[in-house]
Amino acid sequence: MSPSRSAERQLDDFAQSLIGTAHGDVAVRTASAAFEHRADVGDTIIRIRLGLSDPPAGRLTWPVDGLHDLERDIRGRAYDAGFDEFVYVNFLKASGAEDEDSAAEPGGDRRPLNDERPDLR
Repeated sequence: MSPSRSAERQLDDFAQSLIGTAHGDVAVRTASAAFEHRADVGDTIIRIRLGLSDPPAGRLTWPVDGLHDLERDIRGRAYDAGFDEFVYVNFLKASGAEDEDSAAEPGGDRRPLNDERPDLR
């Protein structure tokens, strides 16, 4: 069953509320979310894509603890907001810089920098 228009609007509002969230040196600059039907699990999930601030000066990537804390926080906030679907969080570079870890994919989406991991909550 497809999510209702009001559920989609609520999810859009939720995604926008994530902008500015920070854990240590990891801050959300852009956010989008969508309901996605997954035939492999036979259910609808929520996929949240977060564009992050650049990594700290002198580092190629973000601190792992900050990413894990951010992911747990986002999942908890989604469940607290009343979303029952499993939440997948993908991290993206928010800056326009292209490199081998953030190559643009067809369709304009950028490849996530993290692997999908089991629920860390």
